[in-house]
Amino acid sequence: MSQPTPLDAQELRGLLALLDEPHDHEQDHSHDHHTRHHWSVTGITPRAAQLTRVTGTLDDPHFEEWLLPNTAIRLELPFQPPELHGIAGAPTTASRVYTVADADPASRTISVDFVVHEGDSPAMLWLRQAQIGDSVEVWEPSQHRLPHIASDHVLIADPTGLPAAISVIRGLDLPGRVRLLTQVPEDQVPDLPGVEVQRVDGTLIDAFLALDLSMVDSVWAAAESSEVRPIRQHCRRVLNLGKEATQVYGYWRRGTSNTQIDIDRLRLLRDVIAHGGDQSDLERRMEEEL
Repeated sequence: MSQPTPLDAQELRGLLALLDEPHDHEQDHSHDHHTRHHWSVTGITPRAAQLTRVTGTLDDPHFEEWLLPNTAIRLELPFQPPELHGIAGAPTTASRVYTVADADPASRTISVDFVVHEGDSPAMLWLRQAQIGDSVEVWEPSQHRLPHIASDHVLIADPTGLPAAISVIRGLDLPGRVRLLTQVPEDQVPDLPGVEVQRVDGTLIDAFLALDLSMVDSVWAAAESSEVRPIRQHCRRVLNLGKEATQVYGYWRRGTSNTQIDIDRLRLLRDVIAHGGDQSDLERRMEEEL
């Protein structure tokens, strides 16, 4: 794996400025994604051996957008990522994307599920010391991609993508056949009536190819980038599914921090804008390079 290009203060300022400039590459213009709210912790609950749910109240008066299926948010965790150490003017928090696992308009709370793992990532450092009453900033919610509504759906998720898959299944009431392939321990999979759930111990692509795919007309996946890439390729080249019917996304990259992934994405956005590209160009480049 090649080493990432070092980041300096001047480049960082330019990349961060992209977040504040309106351009045609935004997937959703329905609200200002950069509005920050405070999320105050009201509960920390272990839900499985490697899964902890954190619940907290929001100060956003407009709660309806937090209720949509597959709502993604960015948490600003109070630990500076190593990639930003020593850079003048760099953010002092780590920005991390999570799916809203549950939202309750009555109590104005949202819940986020954290996969517990070893190491000192910003998320794990925060989770280990988090207490009732703690507060972190959270960005305005944004609904991530949903599966194409069809008759034979396959959803695929590793531990990072499972909250999104569950939110999609519960929020959309998908018609026809619905199958879920997931690389998580059995204690992390809730009861999903009407869904054929298959736990995967090997690779996701092997499990996917072992399915009867003859009638599949909608594939949605959220997992590690190198795991979902062959799934996307098989859908497009072998199953001849169109882009709308192939909603397949890499949520993380093995051996690469989430901060570095964010930097790489902003660099890619900068390059696409500089060459006059549009949203489709950005998505194609992200699929090819990230």
